[in-house]
Amino acid sequence: MDNSNEHYYLASMVECFPELLYLPEVEKSISSYGYLPTNIEHVDDIKNLNLVKLSNDDDLEVFFKELIACDKHPEFYKFFLVPATNFDENIRELQEAGKNNDNMYLKTYGIDAESFLKQRAEMQNIGDEFKNHNVLVAQVLSDLYLTEIDEYGSVRGDIPAKIENVSNPKVIKFDNQGVQGDFLEDLFGKTLLQNSGSLSDIKFFVVPIEKFEQKMQPLREAVKFYNKNYIWKHGIDAQSFLNQRTEARNEANKPQLDKPIELRHVNWAQFEQIGVTRETLEKTGNLEKMLNWQKSDLMPINAKIDGYSTPFNVDARLSFRKMPEGYLTVSIHLLRKAPELERPYYGVKFSEEDKKNLLTTGNLGRVVEAEYSKGVKTPVFLSIDKQTNQLVSFRAAKVKIPETIKGVTLSDLQKKELSEGKPIYVANMTDKNGKPFNARIQFNADKKGLEFRFENNRQNQNQNQKQDNKDLKWHSAKASLSPKSSKSPKPKI
Repeated sequence: MDNSNEHYYLASMVECFPELLYLPEVEKSISSYGYLPTNIEHVDDIKNLNLVKLSNDDDLEVFFKELIACDKHPEFYKFFLVPATNFDENIRELQEAGKNNDNMYLKTYGIDAESFLKQRAEMQNIGDEFKNHNVLVAQVLSDLYLTEIDEYGSVRGDIPAKIENVSNPKVIKFDNQGVQGDFLEDLFGKTLLQNSGSLSDIKFFVVPIEKFEQKMQPLREAVKFYNKNYIWKHGIDAQSFLNQRTEARNEANKPQLDKPIELRHVNWAQFEQIGVTRETLEKTGNLEKMLNWQKSDLMPINAKIDGYSTPFNVDARLSFRKMPEGYLTVSIHLLRKAPELERPYYGVKFSEEDKKNLLTTGNLGRVVEAEYSKGVKTPVFLSIDKQTNQLVSFRAAKVKIPETIKGVTLSDLQKKELSEGKPIYVANMTDKNGKPFNARIQFNADKKGLEFRFENNRQNQNQNQKQDNKDLKWHSAKASLSPKSSKSPKPKI
């Protein structure tokens, strides 16, 4: 129950007689709770009754404490919150569950007074910084564990799923600010790759810390008695989750390159959390880039890391990402000291030639099959983000090779090599000023399109301009800044 303007009626039933539903009345003992007559099915029928109405968890806590202080026995009862705005529908559903003795429904939505009060007391020890966070609970056979991230970045579960263990710094916690899907995707992806699919027999459950005991109670019952329907309805299968995310993201990404983002869809609170203002983005020209699905330039941000109270000042690029659920979130691309080429990229191992290509041209030079989900191969182009040193991928299926480039018709061989990630040499193209120019062309995953590379004057003079010349050396950024380098001006393309 959140702290809103919504009001709830409190209903109760005796555990051993679930077909009898009661509505507690103010200033009456539990023994005098009125039985809910069968004709009380509409909110209009109860307007004249002085029923217990609640607005938030604080109200419920007061009610339960008063109940216990009166030497009553709330352990014999299950309590239910019935929204006043949906009273008709919810009260009938609750009545039906009681009459049919739908044990799982009653345990899922029922509130145990003592567990609720224990949860509230434990929350005092957890700290405000985690009250809007979730924990990830893993079911391993008949046991439930709080998950943690090991030294390799993958998930493991050794800590019993109890409220007193939630504050353990090793326990995975993540907030509700639109990052849950991203977090789980990254976590499951790394774990599945490192454990060769060993999560196939494990179900995961996202449990809000503020409602830990309330959510864990029906889950414990379901696991104890192996209620398969409940487990499959509320549990998360890591592999299926990754597959769904990949499919949904591919579908969601289809219009992104064509239709700019509207300002009204931007959640500026996400930028405030990392110390970035709208004014800064506008002045630097980065807002326009981001609204067109591009990354910003490298900029300083304040990154908050779990376990540390003081934010870290780091450099990163920012971009918008449309989540499968439909909302926008801000992706943070942190600056790294160097590209991580020694570790496989989602199952792709880099040869020495691959590493050389990435470090000199920024592009891998071939299409590879990345395994973002176990058993699902996705052909992608790979490039290095030169500002952050991160590896960036782009689905090969989304790349369309043009018939002509800057007035030059490509041969079938040139189109084939471009589609395979290879560079091609194209001569006698025409820039915007009508001047001819020559360049190497290659698809760049970070730029999501073709990029042009130009050689210096000396290279141009010695270039025999054969399309199959594989010995041409790319001009590195460092060489282009050297005083010894004589570089011709780039054409306007």
